[in-house]
Formats: sequence, structure tokens, C-alpha cells
Amino acid sequence: MKNQILVCTHGGIGNQLFQILYARLLSEKYGVKKITYFHASKYKRKAYFELSQFDNLELAQGFNKLLLRLRLPKIFEKLKLSNSGKIKLLNRIILDSYFQEPCLYRKISRSAITTQIKEFRKIILLPKELSFDYKTKSIFHLRLGDFFNSESEQILFIKTQTKKISSNSIVISNRDDLFSSKEFISGNDFKINYLKTSQFDSLTLILLFSSFSKVSTNGSTLAFWGAIFGEADLVLNNLNNSHEKKLNEMYTLFKL
Repeated sequence: MKNQILVCTHGGIGNQLFQILYARLLSEKYGVKKITYFHASKYKRKAYFELSQFDNLELAQGFNKLLLRLRLPKIFEKLKLSNSGKIKLLNRIILDSYFQEPCLYRKISRSAITTQIKEFRKIILLPKELSFDYKTKSIFHLRLGDFFNSESEQILFIKTQTKKISSNSIVISNRDDLFSSKEFISGNDFKINYLKTSQFDSLTLILLFSSFSKVSTNGSTLAFWGAIFGEADLVLNNLNNSHEKKLNEMYTLFKL
């Protein structure tokens, strides 16, 4: 029986790109032409699957859909029977994790990773009609919302981070409403070059990030992929944070 690769995707497009990348790297290893996927959307932050443009993906049906909905790799992880997000059941390799651990990619050749990322860039960026010209500038992305416990924490973070922002930087956030509020504006003693992006979809945001020569962020996977596709410098704001530390390591592994 031929091997099958099944992947349960979850989270936004930044997370989905890691999940599909890892599945495609395994498909190359095992000679599997089609990857079967199911997107789990029952999370606090509702996110839909946004990578259907990849032609080697097929939506799970029947028994494969049932297997993916069972989230077996997650169950194995809780039982301490696996910690890789990957299990094999008969001829099926079932994947269910964020796949943002650098150790997973150190086992794979750099040429295989580079080939896939170049293909990703072609699929993700080329179809977009919008164009940005910021190559002489840097972008500072303040990732707010579910990264923080309260709005006061978000405001404190903004005030701390804006001290690091140069006048040559464009600033964006996922909280346009916060930056636009009269109370917030009147209470600040700094001026920043803020770009509203609430009307941008995820793919357009990746395109935007890829248009800068330098991308700074506090752990955004969207910013990570934009920096990778645009071959920009990536600056993570807090390398003491485990998530940002991992992204920084993977930037080194992934950069073209």
C-alpha cells in the first residue's frame, strides 16, 4: 500500500504555512503526490483555511476525515507517547501540530527546504495584483490581541516598543481601533508613521511585509513569512521569549 500523508491544519495562515511546509517536505521524502488535509476551526480565534491554491492538496473525506478530526497526534502527545505531532497508522502518516520546532527542520536538507520555500513564494506572492514599494524602509509590527491578557497590557507594550522605532519605519498592528482612538492618541507623547491594515486580508499582509528590507515583530508568524519571502532582515523584539527564539532559529534555517 502506498503511503498517505494526512495533515490537520489549525490557526491562521502563518501557522498553516508551517503545517503545509512540513507536510510537503515529508511528501517529497516518501514520494507522496497528494496531501490530504482537514482544517480544525474550533478555536477561540476563528481562522479559515487559506492555502487551497496549492495544487497538491486534497480535502479529507470519509475515513481520512474521521482520523484527522480525532486529533490522534494530540492524544498521543497528552499520553506522552509522542512529542513530534506525527504518528503512523498503517500506511497513513498523520500530522497535527504547529511544526514550529527548529529541531524538526535540522533533520531535513537545506536544499529541500529552500526548494519548497521558493515554490511557496511563487504561489503566495505572484498572484497578488497589489504592489508596495518600501524596500528602503523597515516595518515594525506590533502584534497585539490574544498575545496579551488585557488592553492595558497592550497599551503599555506599545509605549515601551515605540521608543525603539526609527523615523524611517512604518508601524502596523492588528489593533487599528486602538491606535485610532482619541483617548489613546491624546495620551501619547510620540509620533509614529502608522499604516492602517484592518482591511487587508492575510495574503496581502504577507505581501506587505515582503516589500520591506527589514521586518521587526514580537512573534508574528505573518511577519516571519513576509520576511522570508521578501528576503528581508527579521528582527524579533524579545529573544528571551521561547516562541520568538524558535522563530529566530527557523529564520536562519529558512532564509533564502
